[in-house]
Amino acid sequence: MRRRRCSRQIALLAVVMLAAGCSSEEDRHLEARERIGDALARGDRREVLSALEAFERQAFGNPEAVLELAALTVRAGEAPRALWQLEEGVRRFPERDELRISLANTALLLGDPARALARIEPIGPGSEQHAAALVTRARAFLDLGDLEGALALFAEVERLHPDYPQARLLQISTLLREQRVDEARAALEALEASADSDADRTALRMARIAVFESEIARGQTELGLAGLAALVEDDLEDVHAWRSFVHAHLRAGKIEPALERVEEVLQRHPDQLALYSFAAALHAARGEDEIAQQRLEELVERSESATARIALAQMHASRGRRDASLDLLAETVERFPEDPGAHFAYAEALLSWGLSERGRRAVTPLRAILPADDPQLGYLEARIALAEGEPERARDQLLALIPRFDTAVTQYWLGAAFEASGDATGADRRYRAAVRQDPTLADAHRALLRLAERRGRWREFVEHARLAVRTRPGDPDGWAALVSGLLRLGKAALAEEQARKAVERHPTQRLHLLWVRALTATGRTAEAQAELDRAVAQHGETPEADAERALALARSGRADAALSRIRTARQRNPDVARLHVVEALLLFARSEGDEAGRAVDRALALEPENPEPLRYRAEYHLAHDELDAALEDGLRYLDTRPEDARMHYLVGVIYERLQRAEAAIAAYRRAVELDEQAFLARNNLAELLAERGDVDAALRVAQQAHRLAPDNPYVLDTLGGLYLRKGRTERAISFLEEALEAHPEWQPTRVQLARAYRDSGRVAQAQRVLSESP
Repeated sequence: MRRRRCSRQIALLAVVMLAAGCSSEEDRHLEARERIGDALARGDRREVLSALEAFERQAFGNPEAVLELAALTVRAGEAPRALWQLEEGVRRFPERDELRISLANTALLLGDPARALARIEPIGPGSEQHAAALVTRARAFLDLGDLEGALALFAEVERLHPDYPQARLLQISTLLREQRVDEARAALEALEASADSDADRTALRMARIAVFESEIARGQTELGLAGLAALVEDDLEDVHAWRSFVHAHLRAGKIEPALERVEEVLQRHPDQLALYSFAAALHAARGEDEIAQQRLEELVERSESATARIALAQMHASRGRRDASLDLLAETVERFPEDPGAHFAYAEALLSWGLSERGRRAVTPLRAILPADDPQLGYLEARIALAEGEPERARDQLLALIPRFDTAVTQYWLGAAFEASGDATGADRRYRAAVRQDPTLADAHRALLRLAERRGRWREFVEHARLAVRTRPGDPDGWAALVSGLLRLGKAALAEEQARKAVERHPTQRLHLLWVRALTATGRTAEAQAELDRAVAQHGETPEADAERALALARSGRADAALSRIRTARQRNPDVARLHVVEALLLFARSEGDEAGRAVDRALALEPENPEPLRYRAEYHLAHDELDAALEDGLRYLDTRPEDARMHYLVGVIYERLQRAEAAIAAYRRAVELDEQAFLARNNLAELLAERGDVDAALRVAQQAHRLAPDNPYVLDTLGGLYLRKGRTERAISFLEEALEAHPEWQPTRVQLARAYRDSGRVAQAQRVLSESP
């Protein structure tokens, strides 16, 4: 529907008054709104603020204009200013409770639940806004940490306003978020018992979906999937239930049964058009892109809607076919000029391909179709701001939109805005939300992997890679990330197993070479050599294969031949960083540190975002007691990957060797914070804490290390020594005897155990332990 020049109130006047046109005041309001919309579309920050000021001067004459002004101000990323506007509106129109509700919701957006509570306090049971006020009050209680108070308010809404299903949905979702599933089910049963209107029945299905999804998240996968399957069977036309059914199966890695069910229903009901898109998504997740495209082409043939063409255009985009995607969307806009979805998809695609100027122009016709405060317009304006280098403004606009436009794509671009603003934690949370909402969103998977790698969080990297493989097994990039991540964590056997599965499914050169590395890491050099020969026979000689071949020669004891091969390969391909890295490794092995260091510098110049060569050089410097140089490289590495727990541990070792105990403690603490499995960092931290006299804290940390690595001789030695210092001699002896059995060559353990025997009166045993020293 096109935007009308007159407000709803004017439209309700007599026909004679309508024929006379809108008031001059309404014209001024319209001009101000259009001016703000134009400025937002252009990304003209100064003009936006100027237009807002102009609208402010006009808006306070009626409450509807104040509400619209505040909505536009929030869209402009000026939520604090919107709060002031609404405060002024409430002062001028104290009887208009919708202003109070908007004010309270804006306060919640800004993290001020106390103000929200104060502003809705006057809204009593007689107000049309009473139910909304109680729900807003409950949201404020949740923000303040008062879960029970919020749930009591939800119950009050149910008692006083039984025809307000939004409250029940919020109550159920809140209970699910707090893992109070039994209470959520009870609330669901109450909703089932009282549902008699269409709105109630819709709310009931939404609540059921939320409960089933929660069961899956809690590990009750089969129960939740069965519930979603029953919902789908109950209403084959419920698109939301189908979406949850498909996405839940994708997250659970159960693509086959979902695809079988969707295809079965399509065979029986080819008129269920939404299922073609779901079938395409499942085929694409399996890597069957041709079949996926075929399903979408069938949808286009059967449907006269823009939606089908948009889905096909998005498939083209996912396969890198920019021109095909944009041409189809341009044709769709021309064919459906009144369809906002077509204009939205075209503008969004232009922005995604980096064509921001064309994207901005594509927004203009959409603004003639949608209301000024439509969230789709706000989303596109935020995308334009991000494309033009204003991530903070884009972030604020998208945050304001989330309550009304919470989609996987919105969450993804909000994550991108957080990342561009330098907030990696916020970005990670939003990318995760995007994947939860749409497991097929490949960009979100890639973003999570990129962010984890950039931060050096390798356990998270593997976690995201596993999710990518489970939800998109047809994408070889997810398999490659999983294998490389496992190798980084030192889990060679698991990496080899996954690499073998990956190559069976996707026999690409990259995966072949990762399999070679995994086989080598497990000590199966003959198999690694055979697999390398097969990879070269299948894919040809490449710089990456040359690098693996040189490493294989070095492992077989032919160091000179390895170095000769890598140098020849480097001369042919001087811009391949991997060749310089392997040359550095070979030179480090020959103790030619200076020349190896120059190879490291060449690799870093080619790939400055990959600091891995710095780690190799730091380890070399540390092994040769060049501690200052090792520290410099370690800290440079952390400048690029600040959350790499392994490097924080290595830096801690360097500081400890430099006798900078407090700096070493800080480094080990950081390693422990970043990696809950970092037992060596805990072990070293415990030793340093004990040395500075904090034995109780040291013992707690050592016990944590022991829980993580109960058989590690160094951990056993540290824990036994701490029990000895605490006077618990017999307990110390048990750990020290176990440590010595595991590592009889470790002299410090013998000394500690001898002292423990002596303290317990077993002098002969103490002498024997020392005399048996190898």
